[in-house]
Amino acid sequence: MNNKKERILKKITNYNRDILEKDDDSANKFINQLIILNYKGHSIWNPFLDETGRFRVDPEEKYGEKEIDNFISKYNKKVKEN
Repeated sequence: MNNKKERILKKITNYNRDILEKDDDSANKFINQLIILNYKGHSIWNPFLDETGRFRVDPEEKYGEKEIDNFISKYNKKVKEN
């Protein structure tokens, strides 16, 4: 994976982490704001971890380049909307 793509994925992960760490009573509100990729029935918000959230992975190797590109596209679209 190239450095530019890795930097963007880290930005997305930080964006998602910030949402998850907010003190808010409305779980659905912040869950709907997350940028996720779907993998074998799992919603992945941090592509640097496997679907269990325990083990570090190479995002493109684990989830595929196309899925990672789609994940980045979702983020770019959300950034443009805000």
